[in-house]
Amino acid sequence: MNQMTAAHKTLPFGTRLLVINRDTSRTAEVRINDRGPFVKGRILDVSYAAARQLGVAAEGVFPVRLRVISLPKAEAPAGPRDVTVEVESDRTKAEAQRQEVGGVATVGEVTVADQTVYRVDLGSYSTPIQARAAAQPLAARGFPLLVAPR
Repeated sequence: MNQMTAAHKTLPFGTRLLVINRDTSRTAEVRINDRGPFVKGRILDVSYAAARQLGVAAEGVFPVRLRVISLPKAEAPAGPRDVTVEVESDRTKAEAQRQEVGGVATVGEVTVADQTVYRVDLGSYSTPIQARAAAQPLAARGFPLLVAPR
């Protein structure tokens, strides 16, 4: 939410877009890192940081024009993947989440925009298929998961 990112239904991950607010002509450069929106009539979901830059953080829906700045060079190799459960800003909450997940989960500490956040790491898997298979039971229990390349 604090990065200049967006969700699009079909553009490849890593695509860079110039988003133009048609009402104000304010712009933001974003990187596609998610799928969506899944609401009829909407073409893009922007992060909170991008919405702030576009001057629409409180509005939610606004007219846009999009321009592709660049496409990703190539797909990342299908190598090892890490499975991470929800990012927490509180170490105590992250520890509680780790205990609920169980298994060999660990709490990792990362810095995002000069703020320390904690995440619950479930481990690394040899293939994307193994990582998604490991994440599926937790996703079914309602855990927000991120399966990402190392």
